[in-house]
Amino acid sequence: APGRPAQDRLASATSIFGGWNGAVRFECDRLQASRLAARFLSAAAPEALDDVASDVLAELANIIGGNLKSVWPPGIRERLAFQSAEGVCWVTVLPTGA
Repeated sequence: APGRPAQDRLASATSIFGGWNGAVRFECDRLQASRLAARFLSAAAPEALDDVASDVLAELANIIGGNLKSVWPPGIRERLAFQSAEGVCWVTVLPTGA
C-alpha cells in the first residue's frame, strides 16, 4: 500500500531550524535507496547498499526540509507517500518537541 512503508527500508532524518523548527524524515526501501543514490550522483547503482545511499537519503531529507520550511505552518505534522519511477517513498514532518 502506498501509505505504508515496506519492511525492508532505510530512513534518514534531518533537523530544520529557522522560521520553522522540526524534523524531516525521508524513507524508502533498500533497492529504491540504491537507485536514488545512483540517479542523484549520476553514477551506476552500487551492487550492495552502502554509506553512499544513506548519505543521499540524508541529503534528500535536508533538501526537502530546507526548501519547504518557509511555507510550513507552525505545528505542521505530516506523513506523505510519493510515487516516483523508483517506487514509493515517504516523507514525515514533525515540529520540534513532537
